[in-house]
Amino acid sequence: MYKKSDLTDLQNSLINKILKEYQETIIDQSIYFRCRKLVIDKGAEEYKKLSNSIKKKVLNRILQKGLKDNFLDQTFRILGYGHTMTSYITAFLPLNVEQRAFTNTLGSKANLLVTIYDIMLDEGCSRNRILNEKYLRQFIHQEKEIAFFSKKGLLGPILKNYFVHIHQNSYQHNENVIKLLKNKIWEMYIAENNTQSTNRNIDLEIWKKKSVYPFLVMALPGLLCLKKPPTMEYFKWLFSFGELIGLLDDIVDYNEDLANRQYNILTSANYNSLNGIERDFMKRFKNVKKWWDIKAPAEAFETDEKYLLLILILSWFRKSPIPEVQ
Repeated sequence: MYKKSDLTDLQNSLINKILKEYQETIIDQSIYFRCRKLVIDKGAEEYKKLSNSIKKKVLNRILQKGLKDNFLDQTFRILGYGHTMTSYITAFLPLNVEQRAFTNTLGSKANLLVTIYDIMLDEGCSRNRILNEKYLRQFIHQEKEIAFFSKKGLLGPILKNYFVHIHQNSYQHNENVIKLLKNKIWEMYIAENNTQSTNRNIDLEIWKKKSVYPFLVMALPGLLCLKKPPTMEYFKWLFSFGELIGLLDDIVDYNEDLANRQYNILTSANYNSLNGIERDFMKRFKNVKKWWDIKAPAEAFETDEKYLLLILILSWFRKSPIPEVQ
């Protein structure tokens, strides 16, 4: 077991090493807070759009039950990170402004669904109360129409809205992409439920699905706008991004996961030392950042989008001030 203080030291060490990877640019607090403002502003915009398509009273009841205190502030943050993370991981796709807005909005909704489900499951809520497994299975396997979902679990109305948004788009109706999207949602749902099982060795495949599939689900709607799919290289990078964020999440939640007897990748034989965790994290981070820096379009570097991975990590580590690079 790792001590809480050891993991805090690990996080601080990682932050300093990550900042050095951005040494070609002066990273200061103004950039951090500007990017955080961008996240919240995008989240507020996505909330407004969502509350125009789901009755605000119904939506706020869902959010309040799922997020509890300060639920609107949390909603803006969750939707905002969903929007900006989707923008970051789909920067390589040849989407026009309208198509990118469509993809980012669906990404924000996906992040909201995943986050609330994860929070409520960790709190001990019944998964069927949050999102009914029987009805989700029937919908995924096309035995039921999406309209059937509106009252099937707390998150039913948001999931219904998500798929209505997809089916109402004016882009090509690619049934293969929609089928793949549904299947990944189902596999993600099952993987999340399986991580609640206790006293079992880490199943790496379950962990990967839990970590990677949320980002795959964020990116897949963008494929509906394309005439041909991205390369396998892109999907490999997307999986690498998800595994990096999964490791980040398990570093932050290590003590809480152990207390709740839940899966955490740091308990596996692959991570038997803090130095090993740090080396693996930095290797993953450098690979993800290098590929994005090479493949992202030139216009992405003219905005703060190039800092989104950094801001995501700092926020996940709950570090507001930018520490001085040693």
